[in-house]
Amino acid sequence: MSSTGAGVNLYPSWAKVAEAAPNLPNGVIYSWNMDEASGNRVDSVGGQDLVVSGTVSGVAGKNNNAVNSVTGGINYLSKLSIPMTLTSFTVAVWVKKSAGGGTTLSWNFPLIISATLGIRVNTVALGSAPPVDGNWHLVIGWADGTACGASTDDGTPVTDTHDKTSGAYTLYIPDPDDASASLVDELVVWNRPLTAAERTALYNAGAGTFYPFS
Repeated sequence: MSSTGAGVNLYPSWAKVAEAAPNLPNGVIYSWNMDEASGNRVDSVGGQDLVVSGTVSGVAGKNNNAVNSVTGGINYLSKLSIPMTLTSFTVAVWVKKSAGGGTTLSWNFPLIISATLGIRVNTVALGSAPPVDGNWHLVIGWADGTACGASTDDGTPVTDTHDKTSGAYTLYIPDPDDASASLVDELVVWNRPLTAAERTALYNAGAGTFYPFS
């Protein structure tokens, strides 16, 4: 009997449909590459430049320069009232911890990376902060309207229901009230949740893929 006869279903319901190819440039709304040696850090997409308080130096990073944050609370970067729609987004950032303790990045509500609080997306606890091991780690947090999730280094995501919608939120690197000795690089925000394939492509087996992803 021919397998192409009329009425024959060649694609049964259990067949896996291939996921679309990664399209990392799609939906980027903010991007801070942290390449400046000092001073403010430029958002090359959305114009939300991070303003320096005190002195925040640039050092060798994951890709070109990175922000070198130190404990003490008087030296940090911040941007007030960055608009975010918290039902559909992804935030990705490379982090390298040089000492324990403190909050590396505080953007309440989208993403918090803290030794005490762990990784939080939309205030939901989703695992521990990256280890203090002298290595670069990629932290990704996202929400899709139903759930929020987080992963480190393209590991198995931790997910939960999310409870935020939209607003304008202040970003601190590091948190001036709980400063962390860390390096921070390549912070990018999308207006949509990345697919699993896109998160894998962004990590790129640890080598990273960086905006503008060309």
